Amino acid sequence: MFSVEVARSGRALVLGLSGELDHESVVQFHEASDTAVTEASGTGAGGPAGTAVTSAAVVTAATTEADAAGAGAPPLVVADCSRLLFCDSSGIGAFVRLYQRLLPHGAALRIAAAPPSVRRAFSLTGLDGPIPVHPTVDEALVRTVGHDLLDDLPAGTRPRSAGEGRRG
Repeated sequence: MFSVEVARSGRALVLGLSGELDHESVVQFHEASDTAVTEASGTGAGGPAGTAVTSAAVVTAATTEADAAGAGAPPLVVADCSRLLFCDSSGIGAFVRLYQRLLPHGAALRIAAAPPSVRRAFSLTGLDGPIPVHPTVDEALVRTVGHDLLDDLPAGTRPRSAGEGRRG
């Protein structure tokens, strides 16, 4: 069974993915993604902590008082894949869809703690550029990469990324 828990961490949303993300469960991922996009667009209710069950996906909105201080459109959505057992091409496509839906709202998507097969798929397809893959949720929450904060640095002062300057 596949499930998604949606939790707020400061101004970020963390999507905790569990089980197998495939063509049968991708609809549940899309339902949870809708929550993230709604929050990113600033149209979310941002209400108190609670649990809502949509289809077979379990969506948990865990908002604490400290998180409420940073309420509003989250600039970041982190997909915690630490409990993801499997992800097929439908699942990879769902990540791309979420990324594309977040962009117009200025929100970023990051993948965290993905199993080796998911990391490899992102690397082989080049998706690890626009959708960074981090070893842990904590690192994904604090790192500034890609189009996030580094784009605001003056020209010539940006640190080089690990893949920059390599020829393929």
